[in-house]
Amino acid sequence: AGFASILDTSNANALVANTKAQIPILESAEKIAIQNLSVLLGKEPQYLQKTLSNPSDIPNFPRNIPVGFPSDLVQRRPDVRKIEAQLHSATAKIGVAKSDFFPKFTLTGTVGFSGTNASDIGTSNSVFWTAGPSVSLPIFTAGRISWNVELQKSVREEVLLLYEKTLLIAFKEVESSLVSYGNEEKRLKYLQEAVENYRKSVKISMTLYIAGKTDFLNVVTAQQSLFNSENALAQSNLSLALYLISIYKALGGGWEMYE
Repeated sequence: AGFASILDTSNANALVANTKAQIPILESAEKIAIQNLSVLLGKEPQYLQKTLSNPSDIPNFPRNIPVGFPSDLVQRRPDVRKIEAQLHSATAKIGVAKSDFFPKFTLTGTVGFSGTNASDIGTSNSVFWTAGPSVSLPIFTAGRISWNVELQKSVREEVLLLYEKTLLIAFKEVESSLVSYGNEEKRLKYLQEAVENYRKSVKISMTLYIAGKTDFLNVVTAQQSLFNSENALAQSNLSLALYLISIYKALGGGWEMYE
């Protein structure tokens, strides 16, 4: 009985030590994340240390994601708006290039003074002016203009392909984020169920151990399983929040317009 008691104590101490061994790893990851966020804001590495060092739960977020986003939501994305502006510019340049085919009209004139005597210069009677239209026809540059038009059309086609590719990437990112969020939500429910059952298992194994009907190894095993399951549940909650952020990012700002 004495040896059994020592063994049980050793197993319990090993479980505690093994759990404590995870704490320094988590603390290091926490400090590195805080430093990265501070630098990302353009501040010194310890800028957010006091604000974010206090433990708190993962913020609540909406769990219901509307189905059937309108496609125009992705047009708020910066990459889509950028390539859309480039497409408008490339289209406008075709019209500018075509306008070179048309003749250009300009009105030219000269103003000056004339007189037979030096004393007449500067008087109203000595002022003279001439004016007349000037026409420029693209007779000898029509070939160059044609090639420029074709060039601008090619540039527009290239930008159009990039625009279509950007939209496809945007839709893919939205779909991937939604799929990941939905599957993680299913995983979270199963993990919640697992945690509840492991807690019951720990309670039952402890009751049996106190009654002398089982050894402490079963208690340690149940507690270790509960610890692993609770850790997986916490990670799942974090992943769910990150997937929601990825949905907001993929849509260029969430779905407020849809609501």
